[in-house]
Amino acid sequence: MRGIISAIIAFAGCLASVALVPQAPQGDSPRERSLQRLVARADSGVPQALFALSGLVERGEEGFVRDSVMALALLRRSAETGYAPACNYLGYCYFVPSLGLKQNADSALFWIERAATAPRPDPKAFSNLGMLLLTGEGGVRRDYAKAAYWLERAAGQGVPAAAGSLGRLYLQGLGVERDTVRAISLLTDAARAGHTDAGKELYDLTRAHTDTLCADSLTALALDYLRMPVYEMAIPLLERAASLGDVRAKAAIAQCYAMGTGVPYDYGHALALFLEAAQAGDPSAQYIIGEALATQPDLPGAEGTIPDDWFARAAAGGVRDARQAIARLR
Repeated sequence: MRGIISAIIAFAGCLASVALVPQAPQGDSPRERSLQRLVARADSGVPQALFALSGLVERGEEGFVRDSVMALALLRRSAETGYAPACNYLGYCYFVPSLGLKQNADSALFWIERAATAPRPDPKAFSNLGMLLLTGEGGVRRDYAKAAYWLERAAGQGVPAAAGSLGRLYLQGLGVERDTVRAISLLTDAARAGHTDAGKELYDLTRAHTDTLCADSLTALALDYLRMPVYEMAIPLLERAASLGDVRAKAAIAQCYAMGTGVPYDYGHALALFLEAAQAGDPSAQYIIGEALATQPDLPGAEGTIPDDWFARAAAGGVRDARQAIARLR
C-alpha cells in the first residue's frame, strides 16, 4: 500500500514539473527581452499572451521548439478565459482537425459560437459560424436563417468570402427574402476585395442584362469595374465591347495586357491591340504607338510611319503626354 502511495506522489511530482509555458529564449537583445515578457505574461495567465505564444510554439518560430501539445495547452488556457480569437481558433482546430485534435463538429460549433457571442467577438468567428451553419459540413445541422445572420455580421466587418456567400443566399432566397439587387451588391463587394469566385458569379448573374447593352455602354460599365477593380467583370465586358468595334474598349484591353492587369502579361499582343485602336482613331493608343515606334522603328503594322506622326494625331485628339494617355485609358 505504502508503495502505491509513493508511486502516486512521484507521478504527481512529475506532473508538477511539467512546464505550463515554454522556456523563453535567452539573451538580452530587444527582441529576446520582448519574448521573455511575453512568456512571463502567458505564465501569469494573460489570455492575449497565451494565444500569441501558442501560435509561436505551434509554428516553431522565434526560437521556440515546435510542439503541438504545448501549443494546444496554451490555446485551450486562453480560450477558457473567453478570449474570442482563441475560442475561434480552437473551434477551427476541432473542425479541420489540427494540433492533434480529432474532428468534432459539436466542439467546433461550441467554441466558434462562443467566439462570435463574446463581449468582444472575433469577426472571423462570424464568418466561420455562418459557413458552418450554411454548409452543414462535419455533421453540423444546416440553418440558413442563422447562417445569413452571422454572414451578414461578417460581411459588415469586410470579410469577402462572407459577403459572397451571403450574396448567394439573397440570390436564391435561402434564409432571407430573395433580393437580386442586394445579391449583386454583396457579390460586387466580395469581388472588389479579391474574391475571384464572386466576380465570376457576378458576371454570370448580370450576363443576360449586359448582353442587351450597346458597345459604348459595355465599355463604360467595364471601365467602372476595372477601376474597382473587379477584373472578372471588367475583362469579359471589355473583350465583348472590343469585338463589337468599340475603339476605346480595344485600347483599354490592350493596356490590361501591357500591365498584366486581370489577364496574363503579353506585351506583343498589347502592342498589336494598341495599333488596331490607334489606326481606328483612339488618341491614347496613338500616343502609345508613337512611344513604341521611338524604340521599335520596325513595329509590325506601323511600317512607313514615324513617332511624330502618331504624337500629332494624339495631340489633335486631346492627348499631349503619356500621363494623359494612361488616364484616358481608365
